Amino acid sequence: MTRAFESRAMSAELVIEFAAGSGIERDAKVSPRLPIVGNGPPGTRVTFPDGWRINLPTDLVLAADRVDDRARVRLGGMAWSAEADDALSFERVADLWPAERLSPERARQMRLDPARVERVWLDGVVVHPRGLR
Repeated sequence: MTRAFESRAMSAELVIEFAAGSGIERDAKVSPRLPIVGNGPPGTRVTFPDGWRINLPTDLVLAADRVDDRARVRLGGMAWSAEADDALSFERVADLWPAERLSPERARQMRLDPARVERVWLDGVVVHPRGLR
């Protein structure tokens, strides 16, 4: 990744709007009596009427709401990577939280089924589906 792309990706706003009927589910924040190092934040998921659930990189979620019967998530530190017939790919380009608050098992890539995603915006420009501007 070039420095110019990496810099833009780190500051770019990535918004993913999921398919109709999707929702947001968040785990409750738990304060353990003993410190747990590297356990990561409570989980955030997108849910679908058929029971399917997609785990999100919670530490990168800036906002997650339902808009017009769809889950819409705004992410930081994640860049649009590629679109193929079988998956939309996104790459982690920055950690937004200090390392001690993050899980060491955090993923570097997020792949989504295009059938479960209505639209993706990068800096206000629709990048999925292609041709829709």
